[in-house]
Amino acid sequence: MLQHVIKWAVFAAAWRQFKPYLWGTVFAVAAVIFITTLHGEFVDYLRLTADLLRNSESNDQSAGPPSGAWLLLSFAIKWLGYVLVAGAWWLYFRSINRQQKKSFKKTKAGVKSSSSVANANSSDDDEQQRRDDAAGKASLQGRGDKILSRDSGDERKP
Repeated sequence: MLQHVIKWAVFAAAWRQFKPYLWGTVFAVAAVIFITTLHGEFVDYLRLTADLLRNSESNDQSAGPPSGAWLLLSFAIKWLGYVLVAGAWWLYFRSINRQQKKSFKKTKAGVKSSSSVANANSSDDDEQQRRDDAAGKASLQGRGDKILSRDSGDERKP
């Protein structure tokens, strides 16, 4: 039972970590599969065309097809596609990292500013209390103390 809980906890932690990169990675993998399939189909087409021309060449002594140039062009386009997909995925990965850093900085700044405001308010209250004590003033009555003293008819002294 504990093993299953640990396994699901690790899975949940990994999911939270990799969720932002999921769609870009799925798109990149799909693009690579598409490029590979398209290139494979084109190479098969060139083989079929070359076989058909070889068979017709035995009947007719004409020049062979320039399939070597097409094959070279196909491989160049395939690798250019791979490089473009890798570059696009890298830019996507980089933009996700920047967004996460910005949101982390905003969160960190928000926590820092709210804690600094709270510290400033408490330090102002402490400073005012020190001034009152130094001047020999009695501590101030709050709103609730004033209401109670008014209702009871006597002055409450702290």
